[in-house]
Amino acid sequence: MREYKSHICGGSILSATWGGQLANVVWAGEHPQFDIDSMVHDVALMQLDTPLTLDATARPTRLVTPGSKVTGGQLLTVSGWGTLHSGDYLVPEHLMAVMVPVVPLDVCRQVYATQSLFVDDTMLCAGVGGKDSCQGDSGGPLVDDLQVQVGVVSWGIGCASPGYPGLYANLAHPVIHQWIVEKAGLSQ
Repeated sequence: MREYKSHICGGSILSATWGGQLANVVWAGEHPQFDIDSMVHDVALMQLDTPLTLDATARPTRLVTPGSKVTGGQLLTVSGWGTLHSGDYLVPEHLMAVMVPVVPLDVCRQVYATQSLFVDDTMLCAGVGGKDSCQGDSGGPLVDDLQVQVGVVSWGIGCASPGYPGLYANLAHPVIHQWIVEKAGLSQ
């Protein structure tokens, strides 16, 4: 999504009328249980007034099955148009992607607890020093090797900071998954 000719966040296409550019939005909203302080349930949807033209280059994401689990060390791919380094203002000229390893949630909780930050099961943790999402990637997809979307870029400390993996909304979490499916009118 762009605002004032600047990239501010990413997103995924769920259907021809769910996702897209701000100018075409007829409804937008965040998960009703989203909390800005803890970042739990960090997902939002936009409904478009005009359906997108779907083809091989623009197609809906495949949403993960509710209750599915990712495993520690599993490689996932995060993509976006965000900055390449923490604090940068320059964005890339083309879509960027990087493979990031899943960090077990208990390990992630311990890491972020040292900074008095909260991590729960509505989140996934992935990344390693030098490989992560960055500013402007928020809302973008985290997909597995079958191109099934398992997460949404949410937050972290810096970008690709050693010892601080990125945090993602967990789309397999039943409360998050159910809200997306029901609000967007998707079949399960």
